[in-house]
Amino acid sequence: MSSDKIVVVTGACGQLGKAIVKDLSERELPLILIDKDKDVLNYEDVNKSILAYSFDAGNEELMAEILETASGKLGKTIGYLLYCAGIMSYGSIMEEPAEKYLDTFRQNVLNPIIATKCVLPYMMKNKFGRILYVSSVFSEITRKNFSSYSISKAGLKAFMETTVKEYSEYNISANCIAPGLMRTKFINKFLASMMEDKNLVDSYALLPRVFVKVRETARLCISVLLDYEAINGQTIVIDNGYSKMV
Repeated sequence: MSSDKIVVVTGACGQLGKAIVKDLSERELPLILIDKDKDVLNYEDVNKSILAYSFDAGNEELMAEILETASGKLGKTIGYLLYCAGIMSYGSIMEEPAEKYLDTFRQNVLNPIIATKCVLPYMMKNKFGRILYVSSVFSEITRKNFSSYSISKAGLKAFMETTVKEYSEYNISANCIAPGLMRTKFINKFLASMMEDKNLVDSYALLPRVFVKVRETARLCISVLLDYEAINGQTIVIDNGYSKMV
């Protein structure tokens, strides 16, 4: 871990994002926090090493401008990106309109690409960078009614692996954490419909726990991002064994 380098976190106001930010702030690392939710601005009250911004991470010009301004204010360079923003979609191929596929792809793939493009110049200049994307177990397996979501997360995984091949020579690593179902507002929104899928329910029946703990996922994200140099180009699944049961 390099405490003289800034950690950029997107999706800082989601349940996973909040758990991640809590642990990072306890490590007293300089943070740039990004979320569309204006509550992200409240993080600046925690300590002076946190700068928070409320905007859509898909705005490449604004993202680049904010990162330059924020790194200047903190007086340090950007060394880490933890991208945990995204959306979940649930519905059959016929139910999901083409526009929904496009929006899911934009939120879950294009926006992380934009964030990566904005941090890479700092990392390349300093020959150091650690990037972590929060993906999903549905990047590894497919189930009915998850097509747009699975496609987007599989796309994010492919982008991560390409990033590794293009920028490892600069001492830049990239990985994905792929959680199973976490009890978040996104899951709760679709939970009733999901429980109507007998195959989905049956595949969880023999597991000790259905839901992955948000806190446990947050700890794994931070550990992979900060504590390991040799993990690179990997998608690490944390799903209570669900992907082995389907």
